[in-house]
Amino acid sequence: MNFSWEFIRDNIGYIISAAPMTLFLTVFPVIAGVVLGFGIALIRIHKVPVLSQLFGLYISFFRSVPLLVLLFV
Repeated sequence: MNFSWEFIRDNIGYIISAAPMTLFLTVFPVIAGVVLGFGIALIRIHKVPVLSQLFGLYISFFRSVPLLVLLFV
């Protein structure tokens, strides 16, 4: 399979029209992950009684599951 500049040239309109959705699907989850992670970290640092333990279990679970398994779920 060879790279084809003609394919890019012929489909540049589709590529450009899909760029905003691609950026949205990239930027929004990153921002949501940072906000969620920051919130969980604050709860764990300040040791909120029940939430700190629940998030501790959540973190332990995702640390123990191999990344490859998470990618295929």
